[in-house]
Amino acid sequence: MVFLIADQLLIFDRVAQTITVLVNAFLDGAMDPAEVYEDAVGEIERLVSLLEQPSEHHPVSLPDEVPPVPFESNIAKEKFFANVLKAKESSWRATSSSGSARSGFSAPVKASPIDVYRAVRSVNPSPYMFLLELDGFSLVGASRKFTCVARMAGWKSAHCRHAAARQNGRRRRGAGKGIAGRPKERAEHVMLVDLARNDIGRVCDFGSVQVKELMVIERYKPRHAHRVGSGGEIVRRQNALRLMRATFPAGTVSGAPKIRAMQIISELEQATRGPYGGCVGYFSFNGNLDTCITIRTALLKDGKLMCRPAAAG
Repeated sequence: MVFLIADQLLIFDRVAQTITVLVNAFLDGAMDPAEVYEDAVGEIERLVSLLEQPSEHHPVSLPDEVPPVPFESNIAKEKFFANVLKAKESSWRATSSSGSARSGFSAPVKASPIDVYRAVRSVNPSPYMFLLELDGFSLVGASRKFTCVARMAGWKSAHCRHAAARQNGRRRRGAGKGIAGRPKERAEHVMLVDLARNDIGRVCDFGSVQVKELMVIERYKPRHAHRVGSGGEIVRRQNALRLMRATFPAGTVSGAPKIRAMQIISELEQATRGPYGGCVGYFSFNGNLDTCITIRTALLKDGKLMCRPAAAG
C-alpha cells in the first residue's frame, strides 16, 4: 500500500487540451501564510517556465508483428486449469456465486517505464491510464473500470461501477447486443448490480441508492464491456475513505460473496496478488475520491515486466 502527498501536480485535461499547474502549500503553526503563498506562486511560475521550453519529440514505433518474447509463468498450465475447476466447483456447491483465478507472467524488459506507458497508451487507450514510478518499482496501467467515485463538494454523492468484458470480434452493426438472451452474462451482471448496491449502501442514506446504469455497452479495442453502476447520497457522518473501505475490493476481481471468494482465492493460489485487483486513484483535499481497479497493469522491477491476467466467472 502506497500513499503519496504531491507537492506539485500537472493536471492534463485531454478533452480541453489544457494543463493546470497546481502546487500545494503546506502550513504549520510557525509559518507565515503570505510567505508560503508567494513561494507556491513562484514554484508555479518555475514549472510553467519549464513547460514552455522546447523539447525533443521521440515517437513510439510499434512493429507490424510482435516479436517472440520469452514469458515465464509462475504457475503450471495444468495447475491453473485445476484452480479454475475448483473455483467453479465452489459455485456449484453454493459456497460462492462467482470467483476468479489468477496466473502471473514475467519477461525481461529493457524499455523505460515511460516508453512502456507510451506504447500501452497507443495500443490500448483507456479511461484510466497511469504510470507510477516509485521506490524500486514502477506500475504501468490502462484500466477501464473505476472502483468508486465520491463527490463531497456541495451535494455529497457516491458512485460504484462494475463491468465485465467480452471479446469484440468482428466489428459489425449491432455487435455487443443480446446480453438479455445470454443467461450466464445476465446472471453475472445482476450479481454485480447487487454487489454495487450493497457496497455503497453501507455509507449512503437509506433509500437513496439507485441503479444509474444497467448493462450499458462501452466499446474499446480489442474488447467491449457491459457496464453496471449504482449511485447514492453519502450520509453526513461518512466520507470518501469510508466509501473506499465499504467497496474495496471490487467484486469483479474477488468474486462473491467477497469474504468467502477471497478465502477460496487464497486457498487456491497460495500467493499474494500484489497490486493486481487493488486500486489506483486519489483522495483530494476537498474530500473527493476517484479510483480505478488495478487491472491491465504491468509491474516493472529488477529488469522484468510482470503482469497478472485472470479468469473469472
